[in-house]
Amino acid sequence: MDKKIDIAKFIVNRIDYYIEKSDNKASFLLLLNSAIIGFLFSGKEKIMNHLSISNIRCLEMLFYIVILCIFVISIYFSIMVLKPRNSKIENEYKSIFYYKEIASLNNEQYKEAFENAFKDEENLINDALVQIKELSLICDKKMYNVKKSVEAFILGGIILFIYILVVVFNAI
Repeated sequence: MDKKIDIAKFIVNRIDYYIEKSDNKASFLLLLNSAIIGFLFSGKEKIMNHLSISNIRCLEMLFYIVILCIFVISIYFSIMVLKPRNSKIENEYKSIFYYKEIASLNNEQYKEAFENAFKDEENLINDALVQIKELSLICDKKMYNVKKSVEAFILGGIILFIYILVVVFNAI
């Protein structure tokens, strides 16, 4: 039984590590996207002043709006990574691992639930497995959103690079 508990702890720690890393990546992407959008807003007038033909100006403005939208999409997915999630799994008993269920109990109730969990080790293992499953679902959703945020960021970066090249070559 101790070996099962050790393995469950290892799995929980590993998933927690992945969740933490996805949150860190999302925070970094949020920072980069915000900086780029700030740069785009601050440099918009300078960029628009280089253009003289109205059709090119409309095309460039469209490019500019598309770039902004793509970076906003990347920000959206980054925020979705950082958004807290709660368990959707219902147990017939109170979990001694899940923070929301722990918070709903007073000290005596939690102590009793904790003691009872060790009376039936099979329920303890099942409780840990339910938490592992729930953490895995949360981690999967976070990683999906990190992936989408990175994809939007890269696409936005490529289009921004092309946009800057067009503006620089038109200005020469």
